[in-house]
Amino acid sequence: MKKNSKKPAFLIQMLDYQNMTWQGTVTFLDTNQKVPFRSLLELLRLMDSVISEDERENDSEEGDGGDSDGSA
Repeated sequence: MKKNSKKPAFLIQMLDYQNMTWQGTVTFLDTNQKVPFRSLLELLRLMDSVISEDERENDSEEGDGGDSDGSA
């Protein structure tokens, strides 16, 4: 079974610090999509959504092939 070892990667650019939190952009390196965020909580939610999506895709790929060790 071939396992996808590539994990989501992010480039975080902090542009400002206002109202006791960070503002900036996060770039998802696998798609090169740049998304602005207005708070640390928003940044964490963006990152979590990508990580959760990646885990769901990996779980579905592992379940498709069944047991490949040849035992019955």
